[in-house]
Amino acid sequence: EGTNGIQAADLVGRKLLRDGGAAMTALIADIDATLATLKTQPGDDLAVVAANLTDGKAALREATDWLLLAAKEDMRLPFAASAAYLDLAGVVAGGWMLARAALAAQADLAQGGGNAPFLEAKLITARLFAEHELVRAGGLLASIRSGSKSLLAYDEALL
Repeated sequence: EGTNGIQAADLVGRKLLRDGGAAMTALIADIDATLATLKTQPGDDLAVVAANLTDGKAALREATDWLLLAAKEDMRLPFAASAAYLDLAGVVAGGWMLARAALAAQADLAQGGGNAPFLEAKLITARLFAEHELVRAGGLLASIRSGSKSLLAYDEALL
């Protein structure tokens, strides 16, 4: 299973299922707070970041809800989906951190402070991540919802 598998199982088993999703719900609320600020900012870079982070956050919320419900049906289901869930949480958290950095960079640019090329690169980096990584959230959600059941249907003797 390797380190990634261990971390994925830990995220689902010891973090998500143990507290009924409370910590993830708090993280999603923090992302919502950042989105509220992000959506008021000028510029197309931050608009793209806001749109893709909104979609990513929605996928994370839906995946979290699905895993919590799936655990009641069959405790193996959340663990079968754990690697995709870890990827989803990482992509959304990464997009959120870059969005926060972009907001700070935009504020510094508006005040005329700092190294303008470096600050502008922060905005572009956040947009690049949003356009190339955050867009994966929907596919990861689909994998979580449908792929975990087919994984459990696989005959272990054929491995």
